[in-house]
Amino acid sequence: MVVNFCTISEIIPQAIFLEPERFLTYNELHPTLYKCPAITDFYKNKFVIKSPFDFYGEAEKQQDHLLLNTNAEETLKSNFIHFTQTNDLQLNIFDYVFWSDEDVEMEVIPPPINNLLPVSGMFNIKNWIRPVHPSYYVYPSVKQFTFNIKRGDPYLYIKFNTKKKVELKYNFDKALLEEAQKMAKSSRYMKGFRKFFKVFEKIRPKKLTK
Repeated sequence: MVVNFCTISEIIPQAIFLEPERFLTYNELHPTLYKCPAITDFYKNKFVIKSPFDFYGEAEKQQDHLLLNTNAEETLKSNFIHFTQTNDLQLNIFDYVFWSDEDVEMEVIPPPINNLLPVSGMFNIKNWIRPVHPSYYVYPSVKQFTFNIKRGDPYLYIKFNTKKKVELKYNFDKALLEEAQKMAKSSRYMKGFRKFFKVFEKIRPKKLTK
């Protein structure tokens, strides 16, 4: 099964992004684990999205905003972290978009960071095409935490729930990506957003894979 993917960033050049890597290859599990079908079947369609740069930061929570001391340039700093009044923390200096012409549920799984709660999600990438990035819940009791991400470290885990083996294919479709960004922004304001999935499914082109 072919799954299209692309990266989106207003300030990061496409050339520095790293290719997603299969989880089993990235982690180099013990050879005996590869002999267990329960393990290989579970991880065969899980991928690691790797950070293209080093990032270190110390964050201090003050009411509804964060104070961030970081090694990043100001442009990077202002775009990297979004913190809301609901204690939702998003790392979205860059996003990934995945889509397919076949029904497949994709899980979005952030890697652990300190004592924050990774917020995962899952949706059908045939019916809904939108950018994804790591999100975390900052417990009210947590006042300070740090980031220490090296180039090549996991930025996000992606898992495709299908029995078929997924092959990722880079596909920079500018028109499609612009629509995906619009859909993502609209979800913040629309009530009953699940109904929008069905609308998109009706207007979606029958084939998007190139």
